Amino acid sequence: MPMKTPKTLKTESLIQHIRYIIRTGNVESEAPISTMIVAGPAHGKSVNVAKVVPEDIAPGATNVPVNIKSVKVIFINDCTSWGMQNIIKNYWMQNRSFPSHIIIPDMAKIGARNRASRKELMAFFMSMMSEGLKKIKTKEIETDFGEPAKIGLIFCTTPEEIIDGRGFMRRSGFLSRLLPFTYSYKDSDISLIKEAIWNDATLEFTEEVMDPVNDARPEIDKSLIPILMNDADMIFDRVRTFTNMGVRRYKGDDGEMHMEFVRRSDRKTDDPGLRTDQAVKCYVRAMAIDMGKDCVDDEVYSIFRSKIMPYLGFDYAPLV
Repeated sequence: MPMKTPKTLKTESLIQHIRYIIRTGNVESEAPISTMIVAGPAHGKSVNVAKVVPEDIAPGATNVPVNIKSVKVIFINDCTSWGMQNIIKNYWMQNRSFPSHIIIPDMAKIGARNRASRKELMAFFMSMMSEGLKKIKTKEIETDFGEPAKIGLIFCTTPEEIIDGRGFMRRSGFLSRLLPFTYSYKDSDISLIKEAIWNDATLEFTEEVMDPVNDARPEIDKSLIPILMNDADMIFDRVRTFTNMGVRRYKGDDGEMHMEFVRRSDRKTDDPGLRTDQAVKCYVRAMAIDMGKDCVDDEVYSIFRSKIMPYLGFDYAPLV
């Protein structure tokens, strides 16, 4: 029996976010921005992230350097700290350059490792995103890269994984090193998915092609700077509010275990949110590059505010 007409699920904001994050690797004199994409199971996270990978590289491919037009990424499914260092070393030996981003479509495999392995890998990622890699030295590897190279991270996970690891993320400052993108499906989207399943129809997602671009550093319209500063503060407050929430697990009347957030008194923090300021500034410049502009203008900001801003934080707004 032939398959029914494909059903298209609109994921434009998510796809745009992924491509803008990758474009931050094209912003001159800026480190690539990192992001984690958080949504419930069966929400198409890995499928959409894989949309940026050329068709000849299957999502199951591991440790494969991928050139997305003018942007280079490494797409992996699982790794340890040692394995990640070896992958980056081999990439550098082959290309004498570094990838813009490392893409991990599903952090669950890494999350399933023992606690020591997870902490070691997360510490490596934090160093990679912040200070940058200048030298890799273990018992098996010793490589000096010269100038420190900062590499961005794009990974997908679930709300449960984030809740379980929130304490470590808060203490280590991991969340302040990236822009979290969270989302959910509208009821109509869930109905569309169910209809596709029961009618043997193919479910398709928004897909766009990334064209080659040159590195650039677009100016930001002076009138937009105070507005963007305020937006950065809002994003930072959303993340800080999330990390200050406690979790209460309890057995409901249905006999099942449930979980809810409980607000604690706001912890004092010395973090002024400067990393978020830097990330938002680089992000909108990357948007301008992607749109072929030499300036972050009202058009760029309008898309940022309407298509991206609602999902930066932990509100899990429905994709529209």
